Amino acid sequence: MTITQFIRQRKVAVAKELLIACESSTIEISELLSFSSQSYFIKTFKDLTGTTPQYFREHFFDQHLHL
Repeated sequence: MTITQFIRQRKVAVAKELLIACESSTIEISELLSFSSQSYFIKTFKDLTGTTPQYFREHFFDQHLHL
């Protein structure tokens, strides 16, 4: 794993926590985590999780209720 891959994974992990814990928009989260743009944040999030940040936020609790 390269340092860039590690940083991307950590940023997405923090983004997941923020999506669950607060009402910040995806643009606010992308800026907070120093992504170059909201679209790059969404693309990176989807590449690493298989879902968009908005879908993750809307369905997180549903997914955990069915575990």
